[in-house]
Amino acid sequence: MKDIPLLANASDAVRASFAEHAILQDIPAGTVLSREGDACHHFPILRTGMLRVYKLSRQGHEVTLYRIREGESCILTLTCLMKTAMFPAHAVVEEDSAVWLVPADVFREWTAKEDFWRDYVIGYLSKTLNNVIGLVEDMLFRRVELRIIDALLEQTTGEEGVLETTHQEIANEVGSAREVVSRHLKELERQGLLSLSRGVLRILDRGALKKRSELL
Repeated sequence: MKDIPLLANASDAVRASFAEHAILQDIPAGTVLSREGDACHHFPILRTGMLRVYKLSRQGHEVTLYRIREGESCILTLTCLMKTAMFPAHAVVEEDSAVWLVPADVFREWTAKEDFWRDYVIGYLSKTLNNVIGLVEDMLFRRVELRIIDALLEQTTGEEGVLETTHQEIANEVGSAREVVSRHLKELERQGLLSLSRGVLRILDRGALKKRSELL
């Protein structure tokens, strides 16, 4: 299990248990892994790819809570397994992924008996909780335009980054309505910072876009 960093300090017994019980599953992009209200039967550890966890409002608006990348796990699944509760959000595969799935009873056994696992669980809870708190603060206190700019800068590279996306997908990312996002994007295009076409967004002046975010 050399490709699973969290097992680096695990006992031989845990490594043997992982090899016996964990299932490595290939999951294509677009697959819905969990919906709000689903039971949690496994603890996921992402080997490759990327997953997105999001919340859906009563009005049908999505907001991204966090993404799960290589070597990471899902904090909501973790808390569900510890409390034997239902999954409180939605999870979808954004990129073709390979995921280790640890059965719930094995997860709970490790949590009860293994110091390294308790340290991992507590550390991961703390790290991800801080990220979620940051998201809540952004939603409450940061302007929509700033959240849009930050999302665009984060998801692109290079001076003229290109992003294949829609206004609705950006709205889902920042937790706003599509119409509001479209209005801000068009204003940024009018200022010469972006170029918009169907399904594609191009950053024309990354430096100026960063400076604008600093002024907001």
